[in-house]
This record gives sequence, structure tokens and C-alpha cells, in this order.
Amino acid sequence: MIDTRKLMALDEEYEDELRKIRKAKEKLEDNFHEFMMTTNILREQVYQVIYDQNLEIPPEAQMDLYDMDSNADYFQLDIHR
Repeated sequence: MIDTRKLMALDEEYEDELRKIRKAKEKLEDNFHEFMMTTNILREQVYQVIYDQNLEIPPEAQMDLYDMDSNADYFQLDIHR
């Protein structure tokens, strides 16, 4: 025979754990968006300083900036799988 009280307790425990998981997921998504926004702001600031100063980007810096852009794209693809 099924113990309904035990079944209800398990159901409540399941729902509590599910809420915790959803809350953690929301927090991760918020952190991800904050990280990407900060990264984009920093990258734009680097480009703006270079543009404002009429500077040429040294070849090694060009590669680093390209890698930053490329890695950000790959990071977003990995996150949204």
C-alpha cells in the first residue's frame, strides 16, 4: 500500500529542489548577461581609445582583439547549446 503522506513529502521535496534549480539558472543567466555586457563595454572602450587617439593597432594587439571578439562569439555559442 502507498503511504500518501510520504508521497506528498517527496512531491514537496521535489518541488522545492526544482525551485532551487530554476532560481540558480536565473542567477546564472543574469551573471552571464552581466559578464557579456561588461566584456562588450571594455572591448568598445579599447576600440574607442584607439580611434580617439588616431592610433594604429599593433599587429600583436590586433590578434588579441580579434581573439577577444572570436572567443566571445564561441563562448556565447557554447552557453546557448
